[in-house]
Amino acid sequence: MNKKKTWLGVLAIVLVLGMAVVGCDVEKENDGGSTEPVLSSTDPALNGNWRCDWDVPEEYFDLLILDNGNFELSGHYEGTRIFCIKGTFTTDESTLFLHITHVYGTTTGGLDEERWYTRSEVTTILDITDEELDSVYPPKPYSVSGNTLNWNDRAYTRI
Repeated sequence: MNKKKTWLGVLAIVLVLGMAVVGCDVEKENDGGSTEPVLSSTDPALNGNWRCDWDVPEEYFDLLILDNGNFELSGHYEGTRIFCIKGTFTTDESTLFLHITHVYGTTTGGLDEERWYTRSEVTTILDITDEELDSVYPPKPYSVSGNTLNWNDRAYTRI
């Protein structure tokens, strides 16, 4: 159990550096008070490459690539890519939902080869469930104004 918590903690730290997970189907309350599924869609205003600089002395930034329902997130430190995840995304009104499908090796302890690991491999190797992986980050509200994306309490600039 401790090993499982340790790997989950390591994965959470990696994902905290950028963003992550969750959601495909969402429910929304209708006028009658009951809930109904909301069809998944993507906001075309999100498409593009987005850079978020961190307020630290070293050169560190996140690069988020959003492309018609697919995403890739990588952290860069002094010119070196230090982590990378990719997957799919959907939007619902002003909420962005990410679903991790792959994690690049050497970004998380236990994923030692430099290659893309599938979601299934990640959950098996790290001995975590899909629900535990999805719980690392909940869906987050977003807004786009001009060349600025506000998401996950950070401002990203379109590059």
